Amino acid sequence: MNRLTPLLLTALLTACGGQAETESTGNAQYVESSETADEPARPDGFFLEIRAEGTGTFDVAAPECQADSLTGSFNALYEGEADVNNDGIYIASLTTAEAQTPSGCDLPDLDIGLVTDIVVRGEVQATSSNCSTYCDSQAGAYADTECSGDADEASCRSTAEAEYTSSCTTSCESSTNVIVAETSLTATALTSLDLTALTGAALGTVTADLTFDHIEDDSGETVDEAP
Repeated sequence: MNRLTPLLLTALLTACGGQAETESTGNAQYVESSETADEPARPDGFFLEIRAEGTGTFDVAAPECQADSLTGSFNALYEGEADVNNDGIYIASLTTAEAQTPSGCDLPDLDIGLVTDIVVRGEVQATSSNCSTYCDSQAGAYADTECSGDADEASCRSTAEAEYTSSCTTSCESSTNVIVAETSLTATALTSLDLTALTGAALGTVTADLTFDHIEDDSGETVDEAP
């Protein structure tokens, strides 16, 4: 099994002078191993989306969504591109791609009152370069587990890393695949959010650490990358 870096610790939602915006920031990296713990490999950039659920105020004319207007329930999707600096910190400005009631009615006039769930997801395109960096990182973590306590650890690591890298690269290199990191805010973090300064459907700044730890195909299924 791979040793994964703990992901999201907290989320800070703030508004910036009047109309709030949606941004996200945090640490971004691939899975670290004993060989990369001091300087883990990182993506150069990635696609980011945030899915949020909660309650707010809005007007809905469609009869099938009248019950939603009474509860104020909504779900929203925010999307954008993230850039990663030399320190491994990513920054992304997001736009509201979708805001709807649970019954599927669009909410162009949503005013968020409370957020009850947030999921942050990053996707790195599976190019040859990205797959090489990702698979090398995964191979090191795999060797940590496979070779711990081996009498000839150096030889074991060399074989384990080569086998994993070869298998992973073959599985990774598809134009439809993405290397994925995904995490949710904890219940404690959500209850501590202060949205009183926000207006509209924007979330302010969401802080989330992301570790890219698996590959998915175009149907969202996890790709088997191990030897």
